[in-house]
Amino acid sequence: MTTQFDIYRLVEVALADERSGVAMYSAMADKATGEKLKSVFEYLSAVEEDHAALFEEIMEHIKQDRPQGAYPDEYAEYLDTLCSNGGDSNAFDRIAQTDDDVALLDLAIEFENEQLGIQRDIGEALGGSYKDIVDSILKEERDHLVSLSRVKQQLEL
Repeated sequence: MTTQFDIYRLVEVALADERSGVAMYSAMADKATGEKLKSVFEYLSAVEEDHAALFEEIMEHIKQDRPQGAYPDEYAEYLDTLCSNGGDSNAFDRIAQTDDDVALLDLAIEFENEQLGIQRDIGEALGGSYKDIVDSILKEERDHLVSLSRVKQQLEL
């Protein structure tokens, strides 16, 4: 059996996650003690802002004709769960509890890994030309992981 799912809701989740990323990386930049790490977090915050703008564009395109996707029941249930959990994060509490740059970097890497999984699912659910947009965002998210790992190695953390 298949279930209809409102794709618009999924894009709202992606937008909320990107906005959360902007705020999270800003908070990390404020908390970081090393200048290089501060600048990396500030850069990532700006990139997340660009991603949010892309998801806002997608929302504008699909707002008028909200597409419904037909998915196997289990996948539709998963998408519903993804939407209901979207934007909920204890990242800010965890940032406040960190006491060094290593913990901040580890948290950022964890966040990027989570984002990759969520956005990969969003791209698959959107399909078509929207999938291309999400795929370009995924590439940048993978680049974020590489950048964060490089910084960790360079700083020998």
